[in-house]
Amino acid sequence: CQDLRQRLLADRRPVVVLPQSFTTVEHLPYERVWVRERTSLRFSPDARLAPDLALGLPRRAAGEPDLGEGLWLRTDGEARFADVPSSGDPASLCRNPGEYLELAARHEHVVTDRLHFAIAALLGGRRATLLPNSYHKNRAMYETWLAELGCGWRDAP
Repeated sequence: CQDLRQRLLADRRPVVVLPQSFTTVEHLPYERVWVRERTSLRFSPDARLAPDLALGLPRRAAGEPDLGEGLWLRTDGEARFADVPSSGDPASLCRNPGEYLELAARHEHVVTDRLHFAIAALLGGRRATLLPNSYHKNRAMYETWLAELGCGWRDAP
């Protein structure tokens, strides 16, 4: 993302960074920066705090779940629990946001280290428990927004 933002700035285009998590300081002349959790403010102190855009999606009335608790873990560079067996990485199994929401809604309870899969479960009216990923994002999102919305937290699966 930082490389893309630098290319746009080189073309003298104004860059507005939508809510995201930062892991380093970027000294680039952005028009406006939004961060989605409080920890990222230390990397971008002039940023403004705003919820992750997925939290703005309407809650969906889902039918009865046909599965109990599902453990879904990342398989990419943000994974912390690569050695723990799970149902898979939902981001690699779903082709679009609708499938993502439907998969989460099939469970009574989703336990995951995928931030947006936990949000998808909450949007479907399901229990969600978020696990840590490889950096501060999940814990910071939980503390900033998700605990208040009924999401649970575990330090490990």
